[in-house]
Amino acid sequence: MHHRVRVAAIAYSAGAVGLLLALVASALATGHTSVPDPAPVVFRPVTVAAPSATPSRTATVVPLYEGDIGLMSRVRPTVPPITAEAGSTLKPQAKPKPKPKATVRVAPKAVVRTPRKAAPKPVARTTVPSVTTARSYARSRIGSTQFSCLDKLWTKESHWNPRAYNRSSGAYGIPQALPGSKMATVAGDWRYNPLTQVRWGLRYIAGRYGTACSAWHHSQATGWY
Repeated sequence: MHHRVRVAAIAYSAGAVGLLLALVASALATGHTSVPDPAPVVFRPVTVAAPSATPSRTATVVPLYEGDIGLMSRVRPTVPPITAEAGSTLKPQAKPKPKPKATVRVAPKAVVRTPRKAAPKPVARTTVPSVTTARSYARSRIGSTQFSCLDKLWTKESHWNPRAYNRSSGAYGIPQALPGSKMATVAGDWRYNPLTQVRWGLRYIAGRYGTACSAWHHSQATGWY
């Protein structure tokens, strides 16, 4: 049986010529010295599709004997199993591990803190003396008689208005100083403080006319003092 398998395998690969050679070899191996005459064999071409990976190829006609086809149908080529060599072990190849992606660390942005501006200190509000306070101050300085003349004089000049301004001459304030910046010798608030203006006016009258009544009489005679 073993010889027939070998004969079939050889015939499958070599065709009709190979079959004759295989029969001769089989007879010699089994001890036969003579080869009997082969029976008449009818040759019929058998169409066998040639294995191909391309489905578009046409079939190829391979000449085979009818007797070979039955033998070929009973013989299946066997593939010897793959065995490991002694001292070696077959291990499935492990899949390569993916390389870890390099992480890029970004330094955090420095937070710039702007210093808070200090709240402005509240401006101390100074109480501006009233015109009444300035009149009382003048009365206390020169007495009631002289104050009567002073009251007439400054009522004529400015009506006791600390912001009175004469556009023609440029005189300013209650005493109508000319120019008004002369009153800065008393204090810097001469533009709006009636007490500062009264103090400067009393000094001016005392230095030029001596008394308020003398200044009043001069104003009546000339229209100015």
